[in-house]
Amino acid sequence: MSATIHCTKCGTPLPGDAQFCASCGARVALETTRSWNASDTLVPGPFARDFIYAGFWLRVVASIIDSIIVNVVISIVSAVVANAEDGGLAVSGSLSLFGNWLYSALLEAGPWQATVGKKVLGLIVVDDRGNPISFGRATGRYFGKIVSALILLIGFFMAAFTARKQALHDMMAGTLVVKRPTGYVRT
Repeated sequence: MSATIHCTKCGTPLPGDAQFCASCGARVALETTRSWNASDTLVPGPFARDFIYAGFWLRVVASIIDSIIVNVVISIVSAVVANAEDGGLAVSGSLSLFGNWLYSALLEAGPWQATVGKKVLGLIVVDDRGNPISFGRATGRYFGKIVSALILLIGFFMAAFTARKQALHDMMAGTLVVKRPTGYVRT
């Protein structure tokens, strides 16, 4: 009987001769296995493999929370502007485009590294090496979502099937959405 090893992606105990994780399907190789305890605290290392990637449904829920927040604020501001000016519709459309962009880019590049929806669910956005992202990269990620949407939302659904749970806009921007490790401090 071979020794027990643990999956580096999800921590599931596996037989020592396992080639794939029975829980998450990740390929198990001797050079990538490490000791894992349920009480372990993951800390960001030089490579993003130390993170637990956020799944598709967590990202959907975070997006719903963000949509509610942004749309309520934009509706209130648009109502005020529409009553104050004749060009309220143009202002409302501009506010919707720029409001969504600034909300996403400023929060994901800021100290939280997440929008409110992601923060509520314990998620952060990092680059492919596990570092915080810049405003420029967050902006690229946001506008990459337009491409993800234009191809019949397939770009978004890719997060359910890729190894690092990346949507198309994440791949384009070189970002990952991960669970915030306990004790993680933005550097």
